[in-house]
Amino acid sequence: MNAVEIEEAISALAERPFEAREFPFAFLRAFGNKETTIKRLRSGASNSSNLGGVLQRSNIHVKVCPEGEAAATLAALKASPATARAKAKFVLATDGREFHAEDLNSGDVVVCDYPDFPEHFGFFLPLAGITTVKQIRESAFDIKATGRLNRLFEFPKAVAAPLAGDPLIGGQPSGRKRDTIIVPAQKDGFEETFLGEDCWYAIRIAGGMLDKIKYIAAYQTQPVSAITHYAPVSRIEPYGEGGKYKVVFSESAKPIGPIPYGDAHPGAMQSPRYTSFARLQKAHTLTDVPGKT
Repeated sequence: MNAVEIEEAISALAERPFEAREFPFAFLRAFGNKETTIKRLRSGASNSSNLGGVLQRSNIHVKVCPEGEAAATLAALKASPATARAKAKFVLATDGREFHAEDLNSGDVVVCDYPDFPEHFGFFLPLAGITTVKQIRESAFDIKATGRLNRLFEFPKAVAAPLAGDPLIGGQPSGRKRDTIIVPAQKDGFEETFLGEDCWYAIRIAGGMLDKIKYIAAYQTQPVSAITHYAPVSRIEPYGEGGKYKVVFSESAKPIGPIPYGDAHPGAMQSPRYTSFARLQKAHTLTDVPGKT
């Protein structure tokens, strides 16, 4: 979703009657979360909130609270160890009348009446991987017009994508070409993002590899300790402002192996590594997957 679509979805949410149980999921859906992700959060499979809210790893901790308790609830969300463990970027509390939120990276705060929160939708655009111009985000003039949005917001642009003439497209990958990135993934992030959102972020990728990566594979950390899934890459986009990237899949991840850690040297999968997809397909253990980190 782009910023225009997000603004429309957020405005529609604010106009509907407030539903306490559904608000966290509707809010996340407005920022482009897929139904598979929402389903896992709703069931509790990927929701690690310790306060009865909804905690999406690496994104946001949301809680609907009793009337008049929005400020206190926001403070509790901010102080929660679960928020820190999940590396949430935002905390949000609302009672359907008041709306309180904080960007945990910048310390910026939004406090407004619930019907007015769409006016601050730019505050949350990092949830969708969209980097905003801070000066514009804080301004009061109308950012809802499509033309103005296009001028005021920086949208992620692909820095690499498979080329139509690439020998990997529609054919067999070369056995020597380093065309695959293997990323370490913990259980929650793997299930919620790699499988649930068909993407992976935030990854540091060597500049010389950006136009070479055609596949991504996931190494699940302990207790699995194995490469278990892979996906073809659609594009690679900048993610945030720290020189990291978001890898977007062209289709959902598929099982491979599993390819266990075996007797690989300690620390072999503490960071992403590059190899060829052909070698990955033939590997029996991680030591059969030569490559560089």
